[in-house]
Amino acid sequence: MTADEGEALESGDVEGRTGETILIVEDDADVRTFLVEALRELNYRTLSAADAPAALRIIDQKNARIDLLLSDVVLPGMNGRELMAEARKQRPDLKVLFMTGYSRNAIVHQGRLDPGIEMIQKPMSQRELAGRIRDLLDAAPRGKTPPRRRRRTRDER
Repeated sequence: MTADEGEALESGDVEGRTGETILIVEDDADVRTFLVEALRELNYRTLSAADAPAALRIIDQKNARIDLLLSDVVLPGMNGRELMAEARKQRPDLKVLFMTGYSRNAIVHQGRLDPGIEMIQKPMSQRELAGRIRDLLDAAPRGKTPPRRRRRTRDER
């Protein structure tokens, strides 16, 4: 995992907005610490867990705001995909971004990701992570299409 020390974020566009919370699930303590620090620098509120059972205990707390689940694909016991399935039983609209340091084959089938699966490759820079998270958080809620923009008439242009 690299923090790319010389890399500075140029704009607030990728930063967290008030109260946005990311649940980080990563079994490697050093990687988890990097992610927590990187996301806090971007103004996100973070929750973290070392494995899926600990993450599910957080998810089960009805009053815990979680805007995005950032999970390693490979976890001890229950893997990231199984965690996502369980988490969405409690929070059906939960957005998920998987991380993997392994081959994309862990969640890629016939050259494509399964529908609705988002992934980022480790190691990643803070900039890459920030951009992917912002894109997901700004996207329409899971399972819903964004409203279509009304075309402007010639007179409105």
